[in-house]
Amino acid sequence: MDPFLNLPLTCGSHHLFITAIRKHNDCQCEQLTATEIDLARIQWIKNSQYQIYATEISNLNSPNSSNKQSTLVRQLRLFIDSNALLRCGGRIHNAPLTQLAKFPYLLPPKHPFTALVVYAAHVKLYHSGVGTTVTALRQSYWIPRARQYVRSLLRRCVICRKYSGKPYTAPDPAPLPKARLQNVQPFSVTGVDFTGALYVYNRGEEIKVYVCLFTCATSRAVHLEVVADLSTETFILAFRRFTGRRSTPHLMISDNATTFQAAAEELKALYLSQEIRTVLSHEGVTWKFIPKKERPHGLGDFGSA
Repeated sequence: MDPFLNLPLTCGSHHLFITAIRKHNDCQCEQLTATEIDLARIQWIKNSQYQIYATEISNLNSPNSSNKQSTLVRQLRLFIDSNALLRCGGRIHNAPLTQLAKFPYLLPPKHPFTALVVYAAHVKLYHSGVGTTVTALRQSYWIPRARQYVRSLLRRCVICRKYSGKPYTAPDPAPLPKARLQNVQPFSVTGVDFTGALYVYNRGEEIKVYVCLFTCATSRAVHLEVVADLSTETFILAFRRFTGRRSTPHLMISDNATTFQAAAEELKALYLSQEIRTVLSHEGVTWKFIPKKERPHGLGDFGSA
């Protein structure tokens, strides 16, 4: 049974087919009228009620029904209308509402016809949520524990799951690299990254600057350097200021930004020079790049290195 069938047309088609069979006529595929759709809906409601609430209907039809009313009859003030259907009473008889809204039909939960009614209202309201669907249903029907029942049905709506489904959960994080778990001096293993552009005033003129972040991979300490642009020369100057304050790191970790690649090449060239080579050879600075498809999830998070 497809839950997204058009309920009035389906019920009307069934009723039209049964009527044609009873009259021994060939079933003609003609347009359904409003009267035929209403008759079919009434017949489906009656069938579902007599299947589930046969005891309540029998008690209400008995002469001494007031002496042996069930709990459901008393709570919902059930009565039988002129079409032999169970309807719910209430205290809003004088409200400016339709008779169907004041005395809705009682539908049994977890019944195939009730599921079709819920799905038809859900589709008619353009796949709205649980609250809107329940509100629309209560204009004509009363379903016990309607909110829980509607919620359980809408979880199986394929279209709603496409638009409101949760994304795939992230995999478990990998173990931390060995470089982050060593007992070394701060900034011996350092990660570097840039923030977005910031606008500051310099002598009354607004200029754009960036912040270069040097993060210690073991202690999570942060060193900030303000730079005027993202050029290689500017980064080298910021790196020199950093090493002058925090000492030269053994390992530098960064992503695959073009600035860092060019800076690493220049650092390698400087390392080959006699002056820089003498200074860095004692420390042995190594530069690592995070793979292009694996970016750090936060400042100082270098689990991919």
